[in-house]
Amino acid sequence: MAEKRRGVVDTHMHVPDLFLPSKLSPENARRTILEEMDEAGVEKALIYALEIPYTVMERVTLDQVYKGLEEAISYGRFNLPPSLSKIVEGPEEVLEEHSRMLRIAHTPSERVIDICRGTDRLFPVGSIDLESPGAVERLGRLLSMGVVAVKIYPTLSMLGRRELEVLDTVASLLEAAGSALIIHTGCDPGVWELPNFCEYGRPSRFEEVIRKHRDLPIVLSHMGAYSALAPGIYLHEALDLARRYSNVYLDTAAVEPHLIALAVRRVGAGKVMFGSDYPAVAWSTLPDLVARIAGLDIPEGEKERILYWNAVRVFEL
Repeated sequence: MAEKRRGVVDTHMHVPDLFLPSKLSPENARRTILEEMDEAGVEKALIYALEIPYTVMERVTLDQVYKGLEEAISYGRFNLPPSLSKIVEGPEEVLEEHSRMLRIAHTPSERVIDICRGTDRLFPVGSIDLESPGAVERLGRLLSMGVVAVKIYPTLSMLGRRELEVLDTVASLLEAAGSALIIHTGCDPGVWELPNFCEYGRPSRFEEVIRKHRDLPIVLSHMGAYSALAPGIYLHEALDLARRYSNVYLDTAAVEPHLIALAVRRVGAGKVMFGSDYPAVAWSTLPDLVARIAGLDIPEGEKERILYWNAVRVFEL
């Protein structure tokens, strides 16, 4: 007899004031999140921290930006999305704006842990800056504070080879702790839409970590698909990894319904988990995002696995 789904688990939520300079108290942030969840019928949610190097924008040069724009146009992308059109019009101003926004969006893991306190419906996902000399020690502290997983942001942090070596150590600790690793894959808005910056989020860059840590659940966030310039950009890389490795999962955050349906056909519903990307997906509400999964042309049992049971199993909720 099939298990009855009691609600929805959202495996990909950010804090409600992610893009606001003035931050809510943990109590008000918690209340806001729970109200949004109640409206959408979401029973439980993973709340993400966001920690990246403050100095990352200092590594972005105008030459790199122009190279990326030329590459995008050479791919036949003449109709640039608004995020890239702004760069063409005023690259220096846009880079300054990016720097300000990254500081505003910075969400320490400790804040997320505080927000999730006092309720059995919210679960904190930590974040660490892999460039930091104390990254491994910090991970140990976050695990002792109760994070259920850790997320890294390869595009926003422009993750290099040395940081990938640190990630291997991080994966070992997470595996030993029975935790999980979540990796942003695909592009990010703004300059990270450009092909040469988006490359940091290619799922294939993380195959070695996936292969070496077979007992560590690894979620490829956005299925490698997010891109305003070329939607579905690395989807097939993500699907290939999910098909070949039993520890690889995908989330639906910012992924179009037809691509989600394609993923289910290619790798099975057991590999796909619902994620809203709240409040970063400004073009849709949380209830609408849940309804998108409910409206997929797939069996009801598969929808329930995506919306609830896969997350309960993978994150031991």
